[in-house]
Amino acid sequence: MCPDGFDYEQIPPGYYDKVAQEGTGVRRYWHVYKFSYVIEKIRALGAQDMRLKVVDLGCGPGTFLSLLSKATPIQGLGVDIAQNQIAYASQTYGNENLKFTQASLFDESLKPQLQEADVVTLIEVIEHVHLNEAMAILKFLKQTMKPNAHLLVTTPNYLSAWPILEQVVNYVSEVNYEDQHLTKLNRRKLQRLLEEAGFDKIHVRSYMHASPFIAGLVHPRVAHPFKAMEQKYLLKGGPLLCAQAQCPSS
Repeated sequence: MCPDGFDYEQIPPGYYDKVAQEGTGVRRYWHVYKFSYVIEKIRALGAQDMRLKVVDLGCGPGTFLSLLSKATPIQGLGVDIAQNQIAYASQTYGNENLKFTQASLFDESLKPQLQEADVVTLIEVIEHVHLNEAMAILKFLKQTMKPNAHLLVTTPNYLSAWPILEQVVNYVSEVNYEDQHLTKLNRRKLQRLLEEAGFDKIHVRSYMHASPFIAGLVHPRVAHPFKAMEQKYLLKGGPLLCAQAQCPSS
């Protein structure tokens, strides 16, 4: 699924991975912190000696699965429409427990892996498709995932400072989001989207307040207590949303 007017193959292979792994300043810690938040959510789902089966839809260059695999045992599959990103992910991070494949999010070949997955992630994906396509993706997952499997969705929070941050990124970055972000959600809209798709036990909160800026502009050690405080107390108003939901048991 590729939105009209934007070709994701034009993003350089591994672009976002290099920002997260080799970059400096706020941009690097933005990526590191957003992934670490989701990783902690997944770590809390099972015993640390349990190898969770995780499917990351819209995996890009594979950064998230690589970081997750270092934090907890997983059997991971990354899926993306961009062949150049999948080639990069396979070459950089592919191994016995991490596989990457090019496919649309509706590809029938994904059903066996989705039916076995303990966790499916959509990390900053649904904003890149139109609202009806986002709903179609979520309904497909609800119909395909096994009962009680977990879904984690992150997306920008447009009822926050995100629109300003997006304009700044568009100005200073080589990659522009103006033509990429098609569905603009807030906490209530994301909650409703998951409810209408048929998911249970939905919990939506925001994150990513000041900590990545402190880490990038001052030092990560200074940011750590702010990060912990934000995750514990600041449940609203953050630039990113994280929704956790489950497939119904019957």
